[in-house]
Amino acid sequence: RGNERGPFELHRLRALDAKVLEGYTGAYQIEPDRFAYIQPWDELGGDHPGWFDESGDVRSLYPVASDEFIAGPGAALPAPVEARVAFARGPQGEIDGLVRRVAAGAEAAWRPAQRVRLWSEEEVTFRNGDVNLAGTLLAPLPARRHPALVLLHGSGPQDRRGLLPFVHFLVRHGIALLGYDKRGVGGSTGDWRRSGFDDLASDALAAVRFVKSRADTDPGKIGLFGVSQGGWIGPLAAARSRDVAFVVSVSGPGTTPAEQMLDHLENELRAEGVGDRGIAGALALARLTHDYARTGCGWERIEAAVRESRDKEWFFPDMVPPKDHWSYGLWSLVFGYDPLPA
Repeated sequence: RGNERGPFELHRLRALDAKVLEGYTGAYQIEPDRFAYIQPWDELGGDHPGWFDESGDVRSLYPVASDEFIAGPGAALPAPVEARVAFARGPQGEIDGLVRRVAAGAEAAWRPAQRVRLWSEEEVTFRNGDVNLAGTLLAPLPARRHPALVLLHGSGPQDRRGLLPFVHFLVRHGIALLGYDKRGVGGSTGDWRRSGFDDLASDALAAVRFVKSRADTDPGKIGLFGVSQGGWIGPLAAARSRDVAFVVSVSGPGTTPAEQMLDHLENELRAEGVGDRGIAGALALARLTHDYARTGCGWERIEAAVRESRDKEWFFPDMVPPKDHWSYGLWSLVFGYDPLPA
C-alpha cells in the first residue's frame, strides 16, 4: 500500500445470511458494569456482525468458521488480526454468550461474556398522513414509565437500526429507544428521495406522538437523537412541537446542505493532496450541478465543464450524476434549507 510495508495475511471468510446474523444480535456483559452490543451495521458492510463496546471500540467481526470470528485493528479492517471471538450456544442451540481473545502481549487470554436481556423489543407502526412508518421500540427492563429517545436518520436509505450503535448503552440506563425505517426503506412506505426536510421532520413528530401515547413512556421526557442529516431534522422538528423535551445532535451542520456539500468536497480533496487551483475547479463544477438542480437549466454548461475536467487529477465520474438522475430532484428540495432559524 503505497510505500508502507507490513505482513500479509490470508483468511478464508464465510458468508452469513440475515437469519444467522440475527442470532448473534444482542447485549453481552463483559464485566459487572461493562457491556458490548452485537448487530449488523451498514456502515461496516452489513453482511457480518459489528462489535460495539461501551468503551468506544467498534469492530467488524469477520466469520471464519461456525460461530467463530476475527477482528482487525479498527472498524471495517479485517487485518492484521487483533482479536478472535467465539460464540457459545445453549442446550437449545441458542447463542448464550461468547469468549473473546485480544492479542495484547502477555496478558492475552480468552475472556467470557454472557448474553443478557436488558430490554424488551416491540415491532411498531405509526402514521404521518398517508405515509406508514415501521420501527422497533426498545424499552428498558423492568417495565415502567421511561424517558424516550426517537432516532433520526442520516442521509440516504437508513433503516431502524442505523443509529443503534451510538445509543444502545442508553437502554440500560433507563431510556427507551424508538428507531424506525426511513420513508421508502424496510417496512415504511413513501420515498425519501422525493421528501424534503419538512416531510422528514413531520415523520419525526409522528414518532414523538406515538411514543407519547404509550403508557410506558414519560410524556415530558421525549427527545430526538440525530446524526448528520438528523442534525438538521432534529432542531426543525423540535422548533415545531413542545412535546420535544431535548435534542441530541451529532455532527449536525449549522449551514445549508449546499454549503456543507461544498465544504466536504474541498476538505476531501485537500486531504488527498489536491492543490488550490484543482480545488477551485472542482468547486466550480459542483456549483454548476447545484444550479442545475435548483433551476433545471444549464446542463450544456455542465457537459462542457466535464469535457474540460475529465483528465484533471481532482475529477471523478460520480461528481456529476446523469442528467435525469433522481438526486437533482432531492437537491432541489433540501439544498437551500437554512437551519439557523430552527
